[in-house]
Amino acid sequence: AQELQPLLSAGHEALNNAGQTSGFIMDMSPAPYEIWRAEAAVVANTTMTSFLGDNLIAGWSAAFWNLPPSQLPPSPLLKAGCGCIIDGYYQVHREDTEMAQVLGSFLADSSNPSWPYLDRPFPKFPRRRVVLLIEEGTHVAAPPAMLPEAPEVLVSRRKAASIFNRWSSGNGKMTLDELGLLLRSMDPQWPDHAISNTFSMVDSFSDGFVDVDEFTRWVLTPDSAGALILAVSP
Repeated sequence: AQELQPLLSAGHEALNNAGQTSGFIMDMSPAPYEIWRAEAAVVANTTMTSFLGDNLIAGWSAAFWNLPPSQLPPSPLLKAGCGCIIDGYYQVHREDTEMAQVLGSFLADSSNPSWPYLDRPFPKFPRRRVVLLIEEGTHVAAPPAMLPEAPEVLVSRRKAASIFNRWSSGNGKMTLDELGLLLRSMDPQWPDHAISNTFSMVDSFSDGFVDVDEFTRWVLTPDSAGALILAVSP
């Protein structure tokens, strides 16, 4: 929310002044959430077979975090050409803060420990979502992402929406089962755990379903299963 931007900016500045690239940014009390910044981690833990070798930030693909602004949720400041993205963070439920803090080191641990939170399986947990710090300024030029998109990008967006509508139930929400059917239309051998992991990754707001914006960001993310879906679907 826009009213949180000053607090987010203060946390961003404090982290920078401390010379840190990851850590606590702000408390969102009375809401049960905190905002943190995490560094990328290459998954070396072989217990996480679905993600082995992937570069993840807070459990999401680093490529997803580095998408151009046109592929991120819309911002009034960016649309008005009076803001620019300064940094990306993640919002985590306070009950899951400890879990989120150890996630990066767990994923990168080549000694292959098991996930210690058996009742809260990754990647559904820790419960988290992306937060962006957008700097407002009266003379900030509109970023390139706000310029008209290339025709091929618009074609890809329309194709993504068409695929989403074809495989979802028509209410603007794609369920886990529907995403599973889509993935298995490409490869019938997709295992249940890989489908569940993929769904949790695409469901960036952790609300239990994938909307068309989340789906589109996924299929436009390079080297993802979604990108393959976009490439091979008619």
